This record gives sequence, structure tokens and C-alpha cells, in this order.
Amino acid sequence: MKNATIKIPKNPEKLSSFFCLRWAVLVLIAITGIRYNVGMLANPIFLGRLIDGIESKDSTRKSIGFLLISYVSAILLIQLARALKRYYVRRFAFETIASRRACIFNTLRHKTTKELEKEDIGILSSKRMGDVSKAVEGRRKVTTEIFDTVVLFFVYIVYLFLFDYKITLLSLISIVFAVLASFLFRKIIYKASDKSRKENAILNQLTYDYSDNALLYRIYGRDKKNEEDYDKQLCLYERASRKAQVLSDVALPISQRIGLLGLLPLRYRGTGYVRQSKTLPPYVIGTSENYWTIGVFTTYLETFVLLSKKACHTAKLFSSRESGLASYRRIIPLRKKITPYTEMDAQKGSVVLSFTDFTLKSEDKIRIKNLNLTLKDGEKLGITGPIASGKTLLRKAILKEIPYDGSLTINGKEVSRRTREELSSYLVYRGHQANLFTDTIQNNIAFGDDKDVMPYLKKVDFMEDRNMRNEKENTIVGNRGIKLSGGQQERLSLARAFYHQKKIRILDDPFNRVDLSTENTILQNLEKERSASLVLLISHRLDNFSQMDKILLLHGDGEYEIGKEEDRKNSSLYCSLKQKGDNK
Repeated sequence: MKNATIKIPKNPEKLSSFFCLRWAVLVLIAITGIRYNVGMLANPIFLGRLIDGIESKDSTRKSIGFLLISYVSAILLIQLARALKRYYVRRFAFETIASRRACIFNTLRHKTTKELEKEDIGILSSKRMGDVSKAVEGRRKVTTEIFDTVVLFFVYIVYLFLFDYKITLLSLISIVFAVLASFLFRKIIYKASDKSRKENAILNQLTYDYSDNALLYRIYGRDKKNEEDYDKQLCLYERASRKAQVLSDVALPISQRIGLLGLLPLRYRGTGYVRQSKTLPPYVIGTSENYWTIGVFTTYLETFVLLSKKACHTAKLFSSRESGLASYRRIIPLRKKITPYTEMDAQKGSVVLSFTDFTLKSEDKIRIKNLNLTLKDGEKLGITGPIASGKTLLRKAILKEIPYDGSLTINGKEVSRRTREELSSYLVYRGHQANLFTDTIQNNIAFGDDKDVMPYLKKVDFMEDRNMRNEKENTIVGNRGIKLSGGQQERLSLARAFYHQKKIRILDDPFNRVDLSTENTILQNLEKERSASLVLLISHRLDNFSQMDKILLLHGDGEYEIGKEEDRKNSSLYCSLKQKGDNK
């Protein structure tokens, strides 16, 4: 399905934008909703007329049969309108859920790595999936109840007043108290629903954490403690969820009992009107006689009972609103304006990466100061330095993850002014972690592209590992590549960097878990593609830095050194780093 089928509002920060986006469906909801709810008056009207018809001596079997057929036909048409209304309401809800999830995905897509690292996966998943559904479902129920309760509520009241305003006013007193009780329940329901959603989010986070780190916890003997903690959280969620559901459920019957107290004045006055055969006002519609009969009383009584039920459903209206509101407020921070994604082809031709008076700070300390360096196609730059010297910061700056001072340009344009799509057309990044996901070897490399992965598995010396598996390149590697060894994970992620041929390749500590022989093989294959891209190799292992055209040695205090390895022989820092790497 094409993305164009999911309608996205221009300004998702405004709730009204989701309604404006689907105004046509809302119009259909209004039309079918009004037809259904106003048409529901046919039930008490026909019921009363049937009773009067059966009691009347002038009625014939034919007239009763015709009345019965008309009654059934009217009910069928009303139910058809109801079915259409529910269809359009559900359609509106599901389309809105899709839109909101797309908006949240857009927000997450534009968050920086640092912002995403602050998010708990379980809680984020709960917000994106559960809370979106809950919030929209709350709106759907409110939309439904507006027609099924509010519209019908006022139509019934007006109809009852046509019969007799005194008895109607007396009976409506209990209805007012029923609505008031429903209103008072709403805050209690909101607090209970909010508590339930929070406990569910924590439970999701624990589920993700325990499954993702199962092996680590098992090794350290934490299984029993984790099971106890999980059961405890499960109980907390169950209690909170049960309380929220019980409060939502009891609000309705309590309101119903209060509303039905209006039958008391109706019982005494209504039966008196029938015995007296009191005259009806001339503008009462739907009655067969112009005075109070058993059929007229039945019509009035049935209408009031339905009114009482609808009045009590305001509890459901308030409950749905408050329950949805609890979830809606949790997803408010994830509502952002949609930034359209522009598909860009990989950049061709030459590339120049230039640093001019480039400065980076971290924790109020200058890590790199006034770096001046220009790199071109085919060059390989080795970047090294002690811990916290600025290697990771440099990589993040190139990837536009952190701000910088001075100038950093790709082909003359500042990185800070380039869009993420522009950068992705220039850069391929092999991170410090392998970043594999639960899919096949093929898909972990190709990311959905059609090009054959075999040549790239050869480049990273992975063919023997591939041939040992029955499914070959269709082997599922597991979450984060758990079914592979550390070295296999690294080589697979390197194959991905080879496969996606961009002009700038950033390799962050790619040989940490592979042997020196394999590292030499990979670097030789990289050398064969020298003209294809500019390579930035960040590493603590300096065994093959002699193959680098330039080495950037970061001191961590703002100072740096640039040159070939032979120029670093007198550098005590470089010699120290190389010795540490050799001893690993």
C-alpha cells in the first residue's frame, strides 16, 4: 500500500486538524446519526398505535397487519441507518489511528540519537501503539455517543413535552440527577485510567528489557529476582486496570437507577390521564387518538424509558472522554508538524569534506579546537586518540547529531544546513555497534534493495559463515544478531557499508571483534575501491593505520596532530595508543 493512502494533517499539533482532514466522513456520520436517532421515535410510536389498534373494536386484521408491516419496515430502515453510522464512525477512527501513528513516527524520525536514548522503549511503544488507540477510541466513542445520546436525548425531551409539560418536568428531575452523577464520575475514571496506562507502560518496558537482556540476567542469576519484579508489576497493572474498568462499568448502572426514579410521578399522573381520557394537544404526532389511551401512555412511557437510558449513557460519554484523555495527554509531546521526506539518489561525482576552524565542545570542555583539514575522493583518514578525546563527537558532528563551531562542509555546503536526506545521499555509517535487527542476512545488508549481496559477503570474508547455514543468506540472525558471534556481527555490518556505495564512509571501530588477518583482508578490499569513496576510520587498533593516507590524532584538550604514521613516530601519545592496541 502506498503511503499516499494515509492522510496526514498539515498541523497535527491541533486536534481539530484530524477532524478537518476527514470532514466528508464526519458529514456522513452526522446524516446517518441523525436519521437513526430521530427515527428511533418510531419504536414507541408504532408500539402505542399497535396497542390501541388491538384494543379498538373498529380495527381489522388487515389494518393491524399493515401497521405491523410498517413498524417492521421502519425498524429495518432505522437499523440500516445505525449500521451505516457505525461504519463511518469506525472508518473515521481507524483512519485517524493510522494518521496519528504516522505523525508519531515522523516525530521519532526527526529526533536526535541523544533524544531517542532518553526514551524507554517499552514506554515509547506503549505511547505509539496503545495510547494512540486508546485516545482515538475515546474520541470515537464520544462521536458515537454525541448522536446516540445527546441528539436522541434532546429529540426525546422535545417529544415528551408535546404530550404534557407538567408530568415531563417532574420526570426530568431524576434525569438531571442521573446526568450529574455521570459528570461527577468522570474525574475518578480519568485518574484510574491514567494510572492504568502508566502501569502498562512500565510493564511493557520490563517485558522489553527482560527479553532483550535475558542472557545477561541469566548469567548473573537475576532470573528469580526479575520474575518477582515482573509479577509485582503485573499485579500493579492488573489492579489499576481492574479499578479503571470497574469504575467505568459501575457509573452506568448507578446513573440508570437514578434516572428511572422519574417513573414514580409518571406512574401516578400518567395512569390518571388514561382513566380521565385527558385530551392531548393537537400538535402531538404519531398517536392514533386525540386523548390519553393505554397506547398513548405506552408511547409516552417507552419514550421516557429510552430517554432515561440515554441520559444514563452520558456516564459512558464522560467515561469514554476521560479514559481517552488520559492516553491523549501522554502522546501530546509526540505531536509535531509533518516534515515531508524527500527521496534522494546517492550522490555521484567527486566529494570534498572540509573542516575550517572547526571546534567541538563537550561538558564545557574544548575537545577539538580550530581543526583545519580537507579530504577528497579516494583518501583514507584514520582517526584515533585516548578515551573522551573527541572521536565520537567528530563523528556525530559529521552526521549532524550535535552542533559545532567553525565550518564543516561537504562539497562547499555546511553540514548544519543540509537536510538529513541530503546527508544520507552522501554518507554511509558503520556504527560502533553492529546494529543488526531480527531479519535475514540478506535484508540486514540490503535494507530492501535488490542488488545481490554475495560480492559484499566475499569482501568481508563471510562466505564460509554463510555456507555453513542451511538457509544461506536467508538465515534469520535474531535480535541484534544474537545468533551470530561478535566477529560475524561486525563483518555483516561492514558488508552493509560496502553494499551501500556512498561517497563518504564512516567506520567507527569496525574491527574490534575480528582477527588481524580478517582485518587485513577487509582493508585490502577497501583499497580496491579507493576511488569509490572517502573513508573515515575511527579506531583504537592502530595495526593497519600505516595504510591510511592521513592520521588525525586527537589529544582531547583541543590539540590534535595530522600526518602519516611515519610522522607520528616521535609522538609519545600515538606510540602509547599503538602499544595498548597491540597488547589487546
